Amino acid sequence: MIYYISNKGNDRADGLTPETAWRTTEALSRRIVGGDTVLLRCGDVFYGKILLPNGIDTTHRTVLSSYGEGEKPKICLYKIVESEDAWELIAPLIWRVDLTNTSLYTGNVYTEDTNVGFLYLNGEIHGDKCFSLADLRNYWQFYCEEQYVYVCSNRNPNTYADKIFFAVDNGICLGNHCQIHGIDVYGGGCHGISGGVWDAVISQCDIHDFGGSHLLSDQRLHVRFGNGIEFWSGGGDITVERNRIYNIYDVGVTMQGFPIPGKGWKNIVFDNNIFWGNEQTFEIWTNNKEGGDGIRDCAFRNNRCLDAGRGWSHEVRPDKDAGVHLLLYATLCEKHEVVVENNIFADPRTALYYKSFEEPDGKFPADYITRRNRLYLRKDAYLVNRSYVYRAADFEVFTKECQKEIDSRIYWITESDEPMQSERSTVSEGWNGGV
Repeated sequence: MIYYISNKGNDRADGLTPETAWRTTEALSRRIVGGDTVLLRCGDVFYGKILLPNGIDTTHRTVLSSYGEGEKPKICLYKIVESEDAWELIAPLIWRVDLTNTSLYTGNVYTEDTNVGFLYLNGEIHGDKCFSLADLRNYWQFYCEEQYVYVCSNRNPNTYADKIFFAVDNGICLGNHCQIHGIDVYGGGCHGISGGVWDAVISQCDIHDFGGSHLLSDQRLHVRFGNGIEFWSGGGDITVERNRIYNIYDVGVTMQGFPIPGKGWKNIVFDNNIFWGNEQTFEIWTNNKEGGDGIRDCAFRNNRCLDAGRGWSHEVRPDKDAGVHLLLYATLCEKHEVVVENNIFADPRTALYYKSFEEPDGKFPADYITRRNRLYLRKDAYLVNRSYVYRAADFEVFTKECQKEIDSRIYWITESDEPMQSERSTVSEGWNGGV
């Protein structure tokens, strides 16, 4: 079946035509089954997380796409406080709001999640999250406890902005045999799109402004998380192409998890995407020595990647040593068959690569191949952080000793004190023209 959703619709309608469209995405989670197609009206904004059911097979996928003309339909996770009356002053400079009381906010009223990743107001992200009420000292720092979010401000927060947006929850949770096309997903504290699934296509979407929530499953107090697209262990036959992924707390796209035999990653391809302002761009993380084959037949190619580590999250995160384009955390599985080729990597804050150090020697996996990329770097930048020490000026030594970036070309960013717009101009030929 094909279903339509429009801000002008009615959830009591049948959803089968644009004239009888549903009004909210809340309706689809109760009514659609695997293999259905859901079309969101262009130009409209829909609030709340979407859970896509498993499709039937490759030729009968569950599809989420759009209809009509105009901007991409938006899936927004923000809870929005629009009234000074929503706030309570509980101590000098400390204001709180109850984000489980739906009479106090609009937007994403479909979740009770109050684990806020960041605040957004007046066109700016405020991501300085504290982990105790006593730590709130600077304006726009915030702290989450049960249903309340506490904000440090010298006056009622809504006197500074008509609307204050609170980023919570995940965006779209994938099922097997799913396709997402032409959707703008934003404003969540967790992941944009995620799942450990088989047979998926994500194309021509905008995935942005995600992450920063407290990782409650980690016993360490200050661990925050949130990726643009995350594929947990146990999936494959996935294509991610022609998307724009930006302003992510952690990684633009990642394959990670604790795989057991038969639960790795196979045939996942990231092709012709644009990334900017994420803390990292592309990650692999196979955190299990008994993980079977691990990663097989995967590729990251023809992507344009800018400003890793130069986004909103860098200054507010506890770990500041991994503002990189290519992130390799614990690479413990038997195989890491990834080809990274024909990409542009421009101006990372910390280094081009981050490689964690683990036994036996902390070296790059031999089957993680990087080649024929175009690198726009400052001469004093690092090529690899932590396990190795190579400056960008040591590029030839690095390629020989590490066997990475074979046949890649390096271009120097020379105006190190210019604003970022100048640096964008430096790479504009590759940025606008592709690779």
